[in-house]
Amino acid sequence: MSAGPARAIPHRPADGLCPVNGIRDLVHWRCGRDWSNAFVWGLGQGGGFAYLRVKVADPPRQIFWGNATPRQHAYLADLLGAGYVELEGRAFKTAWRRAQEAVDAGTPPVIGPLDMFYLPFYPGIYRKRHIPIHFLLLVGYDDERAYVLDTGHDALQSLPLAELQLAWNVNAPGLGKPNRLAVLDIVPNPEPTAALVRRSIADQCRTMLHPPVSMLGVPAMEKVVREMPGWPKELGDETTVRCLRQVREYLNSPPDLEGDHRVDSR
Repeated sequence: MSAGPARAIPHRPADGLCPVNGIRDLVHWRCGRDWSNAFVWGLGQGGGFAYLRVKVADPPRQIFWGNATPRQHAYLADLLGAGYVELEGRAFKTAWRRAQEAVDAGTPPVIGPLDMFYLPFYPGIYRKRHIPIHFLLLVGYDDERAYVLDTGHDALQSLPLAELQLAWNVNAPGLGKPNRLAVLDIVPNPEPTAALVRRSIADQCRTMLHPPVSMLGVPAMEKVVREMPGWPKELGDETTVRCLRQVREYLNSPPDLEGDHRVDSR
């Protein structure tokens, strides 16, 4: 396994908050600020809304509560004054080499989206359900395994590289292209927490009321209200059922086929 300080990162799990869990741990490690996962989620504008209309996606209409995760990662990096590098759409070997370099440099990367179908430390999902939205913090590696901190587990988890390669091959509209990783170089002394909160709230209001694209925020909510009644005529009954099933599944955290909130899938 790669040596170095990354293995000593403090970790606080929280089911359903994988997009920011690794960043929470990095902030605690580098700054000593022991924030909750929910606080970091809110600080990163986690209260957003997105409506995706993608013809080639399945289903072609998708609704998500919360901002698209890559945007959330970039926002938190900017808010905290952290260096930020994002890589996606490259070959597995290229992405894995860059991830190893980040670990060796003391800046463990957030990797994902990943398909939970290939994560053996979730036995209730492993090789049973495709959920291509998970994120991990890579903190070590050897020739055969990646060592990660996971939002659903207290202890360090190991993931065979063969499974990582399959899990990382995800192209999820609004979440990321295959082999995506984000590296945040957290500074030791960001702005005082109260100042960060005030800035985040102001930015969240602007994003919801006047988003950069109509697929986000209040304009997206209004578009859903206008368009959803016409889905059967536009898309057909079978496709409409798939769209509504996605709405029900992703209304919860973590996603659940029956819409049950925060189901423990371990």
